[in-house]
Amino acid sequence: MKGVTIGLVTAFSIATALFFSGKAAAQGVAAAIDSEYPWQYSNAYVQAGQSFTVRTDDSGPDGKAGTWTVDSRLWPAVGPNGYDPATDSKIYVGCKYDSSLPYGRLLGRVGDDGPVLSIGAGGTFQANASGPLNLRINDQDHCLVDNHGYIEVWVS
Repeated sequence: MKGVTIGLVTAFSIATALFFSGKAAAQGVAAAIDSEYPWQYSNAYVQAGQSFTVRTDDSGPDGKAGTWTVDSRLWPAVGPNGYDPATDSKIYVGCKYDSSLPYGRLLGRVGDDGPVLSIGAGGTFQANASGPLNLRINDQDHCLVDNHGYIEVWVS
């Protein structure tokens, strides 16, 4: 958990420094999305119809910011795209938040009840509503206790 706080503080500090240097529009806002928690605010608020870009970082200040696992005892850490099909098929079936996507995939949604977006390693998306962009790992709430790691994201 300590690494998450360090990653979030570092990412927030970078975003703040960029904002005051006049480069925030190009860089966006930063957040560390922890695999042990359900939906988390990305520090970005989007407007309906607005395009927004999400990018992830697989390096991080501690060298671990780009990986997480849905079960730290049984499965290796993966990046925001989640597990490959062979590994995904071996993981317990009852824990996917979105059953159509691989375990460990970075998911998003606008607001508290918007449709799930498959974010993965990032890309450009269009907001279907106005609200906060929330992110999480593809693993149900009751299955998060054995997770480990986090993904740093930037939204612009």
